[in-house]
Amino acid sequence: MEDQTSLKQMIQSMSPDGAGVVEGAVTNAAPLEITLTNDAKMILSANSLIVPEHLTDHEIEADIMMDDGALYAPTGAEDEEGEHEHPGIEKSGKHAHELKGFQLTGGKIILHTGLKAGEIVYLLS
Repeated sequence: MEDQTSLKQMIQSMSPDGAGVVEGAVTNAAPLEITLTNDAKMILSANSLIVPEHLTDHEIEADIMMDDGALYAPTGAEDEEGEHEHPGIEKSGKHAHELKGFQLTGGKIILHTGLKAGEIVYLLS
């Protein structure tokens, strides 16, 4: 029978010698610090890490469009039907706001996807 090479062996043969995966925990989000799980004395700072954008807080530009439908932004004062009153405004009465359509072009959205203290991470070494 021929020797078969496993997928793991193929990947390991393509990686440089000594490469591996280590586990760590985020000990501080800003500035970023990660402590290795098996070595509490090894604390890595942001200067020694390459963090992919999707694991950072970042801003993107987006176009948002809505045709038919409704936009509902709860304020915490609504009843079951989404009706509410505006405190401090006389005669506001119970009502709901309806938006039939809108378009936002070139809007900015901030994605809060950054690493947070206590999260477990896996690092390529």
